Amino acid sequence: MKHSLSPINATINIKGTVFPLVLFLFCLMILPVGAVETRIKGGRMELLNKGDTVLFHDGVRLEREFDTLEANEMQTNKTRDKVNAQGDVRLFRQISATETWHGYGESGFYNTQNGTGFLLGDNKKKARVVHTEILTSTMSRVMNVTADRIDFSRGAKTANAKGFVQGATTDPWTGERYEFWADQADFDEENNKVTLYGAYQPIVIQSLIQGRRTIKGDKIIYFSLEQRFRSEGNATAVFEEDRSNKNK
Repeated sequence: MKHSLSPINATINIKGTVFPLVLFLFCLMILPVGAVETRIKGGRMELLNKGDTVLFHDGVRLEREFDTLEANEMQTNKTRDKVNAQGDVRLFRQISATETWHGYGESGFYNTQNGTGFLLGDNKKKARVVHTEILTSTMSRVMNVTADRIDFSRGAKTANAKGFVQGATTDPWTGERYEFWADQADFDEENNKVTLYGAYQPIVIQSLIQGRRTIKGDKIIYFSLEQRFRSEGNATAVFEEDRSNKNK
């Protein structure tokens, strides 16, 4: 059974009772999960499987606490706690007053009960996350990460990237640039660290004024606040001096 709802003055008959669209949308778009409300809006909405599935089309927007999820299409289940998003998926998360998280993917999933989910890329474009931390009124630290899949959580302030992970950030204090490649990467916001590991050795390249430093190891941990690395297992480091700066 499939119902298609038009935007204005539409009604739907459920078990012989006619409900105004406004009341029906209120039940769907304001979804209390404990003390947290979830709102889903779209240009068009359809009921599938006798109302067990709700499909939103055309500029869909989900809002939950400090999260905003946008996509071309979203589908929810009967209890409205699981949301599948398709097409130009964008997630904005306000971590704190000074930190934001922008995620992009071609498809994704979001759990309205706990704010967890994931973003997926496709053959043409990888999933991407941009993490921004405001340090002063004129200075911010920005990290860009791309991968085949990026999982995120709300309460634990953690994320995991899988599949051809690439990342880059520039230290705003020193101007040093860090680039990394790995099979997987764990991001721990609580402890300000990134752990690189996986099927092949991760690589970190640190670009300095004096030259370039390349770090390899079975596992590499980057402590962002302390600006230091720890490489574990078959660890190597190569220093390349920039001789063009020696006489300057």
